[in-house]
Amino acid sequence: MHCKVSVVKRCFCRSGNLVLHKTVERIHVGRQYGDIPRGIFVVRGENVTLLGEIDLEKEKSLQLEKISIEEILDVQRREKESLKKLID
Repeated sequence: MHCKVSVVKRCFCRSGNLVLHKTVERIHVGRQYGDIPRGIFVVRGENVTLLGEIDLEKEKSLQLEKISIEEILDVQRREKESLKKLID
């Protein structure tokens, strides 16, 4: 289970601050994913750890199933609950 953020970069400055437009948070659980539109993000440069391009061709070949926001959040919640039970 993980998530990533896809964006269109609008601008940045020398200190590494970013203004991100059309930001989408993608949540993955197993072979399913859901996209949550987040809009504009302003990120301070000191909080940027890694920034890179998405390989769209590789992403298409993964054969993941896109599901609704509500469904992926429910699947994510259930996954977290089952992992917590294993730890406890």
